[in-house]
Amino acid sequence: MESVNKSGVVYHIKCQKITCNNTYVGETARQFKDRLAEHRRPSLAEKSAMAHHITYNKHKLDLKNFKLLDRENNQRKRGIWEAVYIRKEQPILNRDEGRYQLSH
Repeated sequence: MESVNKSGVVYHIKCQKITCNNTYVGETARQFKDRLAEHRRPSLAEKSAMAHHITYNKHKLDLKNFKLLDRENNQRKRGIWEAVYIRKEQPILNRDEGRYQLSH
């Protein structure tokens, strides 16, 4: 899984439970594997929608079927791409539209 070592990415992850359709789109400047670890940490359940979902529902992240949607080192541009992909993918677990509000 070489792609988990990439940084500056916009990503799409799913809940592993087959009967659960919950998904999440996010972005990180750090290595993707570090952000995945945070999503799995129960202590961050109030800050991370995915951590909240897997902690309180006793589900797991699908670590084999994530997608890196884009790679962008510029923080502003990466935030815009995150908003674009949130709108496109319509992930259930995202609490907002990302850092940037896109015009309709």
